[in-house]
Amino acid sequence: MNKNTVIFSAFADPHENLPSLNKEKNAMQDELASLETRGVLRHFSRSGLDLPAYFEYLQNLKNQVTIFHFGGHANWQGLRLQDKAAFFYPLANELSQKNPTSLKLIFLNGCSTYAHVNALFDLGLKVVIAAKVNISDAKAAKFAQYFYKNLAKGASIQEAFASAQNFIEAAEEVSKKTRLAEAPKRWSKVEDSPHAKLEDEGFDWGLYFLDEQALNFRLVQAPNHQANGQPSAEQQAFLAEEIKIKKCLDKAKLKKALTMTQELLVKHNLYDQAYEQQVIITSGSYHSLKLNHHKGLVNENDYKQQVIDIAKAISKILEEAKEEL
Repeated sequence: MNKNTVIFSAFADPHENLPSLNKEKNAMQDELASLETRGVLRHFSRSGLDLPAYFEYLQNLKNQVTIFHFGGHANWQGLRLQDKAAFFYPLANELSQKNPTSLKLIFLNGCSTYAHVNALFDLGLKVVIAAKVNISDAKAAKFAQYFYKNLAKGASIQEAFASAQNFIEAAEEVSKKTRLAEAPKRWSKVEDSPHAKLEDEGFDWGLYFLDEQALNFRLVQAPNHQANGQPSAEQQAFLAEEIKIKKCLDKAKLKKALTMTQELLVKHNLYDQAYEQQVIITSGSYHSLKLNHHKGLVNENDYKQQVIDIAKAISKILEEAKEEL
C-alpha cells in the first residue's frame, strides 16, 4: 500500500463489438484517480493492446505490477489481443517472470477465463478473478467498476469481490434471501480439460486463491482497520458479542446477546466482510439489503422487517448450534 503499487489494465476489441469496454476502462480510471493523485499508486491503462505493446509494458514495469487487469474477448485457449489471438500460457509466463514477487491479483474480465486459473497458479500466482461462463461486456464493465470502487475505498480483495457481486445481483433483481454470497475458492488443480470443468451454478465470476492470506490485500487502509491490521474497537465489540452468543446456553440470554449483536451490526457499517460472516451466515442477503436501502429502493419499514428476518435466520442457526453443545 504505497506509491510503488502499480495497476496495469489492458483492453482489446479488434472486432469493435464490445461497446461497454471503453466504459470499463474509464470507470477504472475514475475509481482509481484519487489514489493516483495522492501518490498511493500508479495506474497504467492501455486500449487496443497488441502483442508487442503487452511485452513492452511488462518490460517497462518490471518488478512493479501489483494488479493486472484484462478486459476483452477471451476463450479457454487464450486472450484476443488487438492484433491476434494469443495463447494464454506464454502471456501468463511473461507476466509472472517480469513480476515474480509484486503481483497480488490477476483479474481476467473476459468470457470463460476460468480455464486459465490452472496456468496462473502453476506459475506461483496467489489470487485470480476469472469468469466461469460467457459474459456480456455491459455486465463485465459494471462488475469491474464496483470491484475497483470498493478496492479504492479500502476493501480487501475478498470484500471488494463480494460487494461487487452483491451490486450485480441486486441490479439483476436476483433474490438473495435463500442464497449465500459467492465464497472464495481454494484452488484444486483441474486435471481434466479446463473448458469441460466450468461451473454451471452460482455467480458468473469466481474468486480463486492458493494462499488465503492473499485475499486480505488492500490498496489503502480500510476505515474500520487499525494500522497494525488488528480489528478496530467496533469489530472487537462485535466479536465479543458473537462469542457470548456461541457460549450462551440460556434461551433468554441467547436472545439478548443476539439482539445486542444485531444492533451493533446495524449501528456500525462494518466494512470487513470476514468479520460479518462469523455471525451473518446469510451475508449476501444483508449486503444486498444495505445496498438497496442506501439507494432508496427499500423503505424504512421493509428494511427493519428484513433485518428482523435475517436476525431470525441467525437465531435459528444459533439454536441448532446450541443444541449440539
